[in-house]
Order: sequence, then structure tokens, then C-alpha cells
Amino acid sequence: VEYPLPHLKRWVASPTSFTMDFGDYHDNYLSVATEEGEAISQLLAGYIDIILKARKGDRPPLKQHNLSLSLSLS
Repeated sequence: VEYPLPHLKRWVASPTSFTMDFGDYHDNYLSVATEEGEAISQLLAGYIDIILKARKGDRPPLKQHNLSLSLSLS
């Protein structure tokens, strides 16, 4: 399953899960059981920080990318 990164409105990590809210793009929250929730949260925050800084001109412009979250559930 793939979700474009701009559709992600908010997320929360816990010691045993990671939950994402895609706002109007998905009817329900998407939760996964994982012990890596905090690491996922930090990774997402880093990507979003890079994108926001590039938009503000604090960094060289990024090439246009179609960033998406790709989830593999097993």
C-alpha cells in the first residue's frame, strides 16, 4: 500500500505501535504494531523538516519528487 507523503496529516508513536492520520484521504487511522515507532516518527519528521526548509529557501531547492509512504505488512 502506498500513500503520498503530503497526505499524511499527523502521526503518533508508542512503544508498541505507530499510527498515521491521512485526514480526508483515508477514512480511518492506519495503525501498525511495531517496536520501531519512535524511529519511524523521527525518520518522517526528518523528511518533513528537509522539505519545509527547502520550501523556505534555507536549503538548495529539491528536484520535484513524488514522495510516498510504502507500507509492507506481513
